[in-house]
Amino acid sequence: MTSTTVNMAAILKSLYPTGLPKDLTYKDNPLLALIAKKEDFYGANTVGPLKYAPNSGRSATFASAQANESNVKNVAFTYTRNSDYAIARIQNEALLASKNNSGAFISILKQEMESAQQNIVNSAAQAIYGSGSGSIGRIAATTTIASAVLQLSDPNSIVFFEVGYVLQLSATDGGGAGVRTGSLTIAGVDRVAGSITLSGNISTGVAAAAVNDFIFISGDYDSKMKGLSAWNPQVAPSATAFFGVDRTADITRLSGWRGDLSSLPIEEALIQGGMNIQRDGGKIDHVFMPFDKYADLTKSLGSKVQYVDVMAKDAQVGFQGVKVNLGKSIATVIPDRNCPSGTMKMLTLDSWLLHSLEGMPMVLDMDGLKQLRVSNADSLEIRVGYYAQVFCNSPGHNGTFLI
Repeated sequence: MTSTTVNMAAILKSLYPTGLPKDLTYKDNPLLALIAKKEDFYGANTVGPLKYAPNSGRSATFASAQANESNVKNVAFTYTRNSDYAIARIQNEALLASKNNSGAFISILKQEMESAQQNIVNSAAQAIYGSGSGSIGRIAATTTIASAVLQLSDPNSIVFFEVGYVLQLSATDGGGAGVRTGSLTIAGVDRVAGSITLSGNISTGVAAAAVNDFIFISGDYDSKMKGLSAWNPQVAPSATAFFGVDRTADITRLSGWRGDLSSLPIEEALIQGGMNIQRDGGKIDHVFMPFDKYADLTKSLGSKVQYVDVMAKDAQVGFQGVKVNLGKSIATVIPDRNCPSGTMKMLTLDSWLLHSLEGMPMVLDMDGLKQLRVSNADSLEIRVGYYAQVFCNSPGHNGTFLI
């Protein structure tokens, strides 16, 4: 009988390409890498004062100057922390079996630990752009609720979805109304179509689900950091207090610039947005936009495009951007998958701070144990997380614009 690969399979080895398994999960988060960071957020809260108007005792007539006198206008944002967690569990047998090179290509412990850390970093990177509501997408009007395929209203938001995520739905984008009863689990992701396949029909997992519902990772509703879309919202804020401040007294200085520049060519939109902000004292040095708009910009610039490498001060990572002359300043435009579709964030970057309680992220090992025994299983648990908030000391020097 002739020996073949089939009948001799028992003695043949399985060969794999040289090196460790490739990791295709997201890693680049430019704004998160470049924003200033402090790790001393101790106590219950932090107070961030801001002067938004001078005293008004001025006139060409002395008596009128005296009569007009009033104090300097100050506010104080009293901001608190939000928490975020990533958990990984490893069966003890699997941990031991992958302990050395003869048993596995990579330690399961190492892979699970790094994955949990990257998961929490990606969550923070998305939250920095967010409003604090925690939403990561919305059900498109074309979705059939009695099916397992959920089409996203914005296909670009697919970057926030991963196989295995447990989701909740709400009729509102935060605001306290709460989530609908039930949950959905992702079984597949189509990153081209901008759709996800669930483990069962949408209406089975969430009976009250409806098109245009907002989507949240389970437990995130109204619980994330208040990022750019909270400090500098696309819609002017109401009198509702934000970290204790009614921003309607001077909406632009207390909540930034905003507008719809989508009718302009992208180069003109950059110049117009920059001039608006810089007229009031801002000095835009960084602009973040989605990849599709960044591609439009580079194509529009053609032979005029000037690429530049940007390095983060506190991390060994770098990003490529494009230099754009805004008149008062030269800004670096950087693509970021976390930036909301159809928008650009024009920032005076040194006005922003990511303020955390010690490391971000960090292994939650305050008891000295990096791994915890699971009480009812032959497994270990690793907990990674952070306690942090975004702060802006001069919102009026920043802007968010539709492009």
